[in-house]
Amino acid sequence: MMVQKIGIVLALASFLGMSGCVKDVKLDAGTQDFYDRYRVFMTRDELQLLRNLPDVESRREFMVDFWNSRDPDPSTVENEFKLEVDERIEAANQLFRESGGPGYDTDRGRIYVLFGPPDNMYQRSSIQSYDGTGVEMWIYDRWQLAIPFVSKFGSRYRMSTTNPSLLEAINTLKEESITAMGNGGPGLSPEIEYDGGKNALVVSVELSQLSYRQEGSTYLAQVKVDVAFYRGKEVERVDKTEKIAKGEREFLDTDRFRIEVPLPFPSGKVMARVVVSDVLGNRRVRKIKTVRIK
Repeated sequence: MMVQKIGIVLALASFLGMSGCVKDVKLDAGTQDFYDRYRVFMTRDELQLLRNLPDVESRREFMVDFWNSRDPDPSTVENEFKLEVDERIEAANQLFRESGGPGYDTDRGRIYVLFGPPDNMYQRSSIQSYDGTGVEMWIYDRWQLAIPFVSKFGSRYRMSTTNPSLLEAINTLKEESITAMGNGGPGLSPEIEYDGGKNALVVSVELSQLSYRQEGSTYLAQVKVDVAFYRGKEVERVDKTEKIAKGEREFLDTDRFRIEVPLPFPSGKVMARVVVSDVLGNRRVRKIKTVRIK
């Protein structure tokens, strides 16, 4: 029990106490600002990927991909998710500014940006307390969470909890934020495996998930795979487009559509950002796959 409690404390401390820069990477000003504002929504894979991006161009591509994967309605001009997050950041800056820093970079600010305003809040000021301790308790009904923030003699409010449900809620919320490209969009869910014998990624999609068109007696479908491979500071990009054209019976009997993408590196730890596109359906899926080549 004690080991679990310490692990929860360290994980929450890591979430709340992230430094202003990704470890071991010197970021340009634009990427640094992006990271500072939105890092609370980044998954572990995305943080690891950002650590390995070597130049401004690849970081800009990362930012575009980050928001595309969180756009709940790609058919509209605006990204409604980004608008909501930016509104929360501005509200946090107004409500939780402490010690001169931005409000979104405080304990309360980070929780506010992630979960939005609490459903209920209970307060006790330091003046009302015999020991000078001020407390704010934020209640989130959906998550069944009560999050305490404590201030000593008017100091900064610090989150004070070892509740494992909070970590679960944070991780779930991050995954839920990845819509459209991130979770496959409606009906599109490719599988990505590593074939060590061929040193290649094998991308496969159920044919029933793809859009198709009929030309005479032939049924056509088309898949495009764009992959950015990262090994340390090295980056290689590969794209492949393949078509399937079959008669009706053969088309209906086909289980999966497979594309092999050879890895450009013979050894080492390689991270691949894979974008799979159903060309005829104009849908895309973003996946991240990490492999260790011996």
